Amino acid sequence: MSNGQVNTNFGGDGNSLWFDGGSAEDNSRYAITQALDVSHGGTISFDLIIGNIIGNSNNGGENADSGEDLALEYSIDSGISWIRLGLYDTEDYISWKTITETIDTDAITSATQFRWLQLNHSGSGFDNWAIDNVHIDLV
Repeated sequence: MSNGQVNTNFGGDGNSLWFDGGSAEDNSRYAITQALDVSHGGTISFDLIIGNIIGNSNNGGENADSGEDLALEYSIDSGISWIRLGLYDTEDYISWKTITETIDTDAITSATQFRWLQLNHSGSGFDNWAIDNVHIDLV
């Protein structure tokens, strides 16, 4: 995890992984799983909210700017390369929503990593986001 911490800033189901830090010049807000055995396929689901901590407790009072979306990616080569599984628009996640993605056929391995990455942001204190209740359902 980079520029994130366990926090309750957005409410939800208690603690969540909340991302705030870093400068606007880097793309350093992310969380990466360890290598997981998803060799039988299945789905990955999680709750997502995008906003800012200043203001109300729902989305923090400020929506992230356009283009500061969040991506879910996977890697089958120990994080050397990443392939996008989903892209989540800032305007669609101003309150907690559950997302479920089917694990791509190419991602079905015994050592797949998943990464949540904010593509751009305006720096520390802006365009915060959080994930919670990450779950993988295998078939």
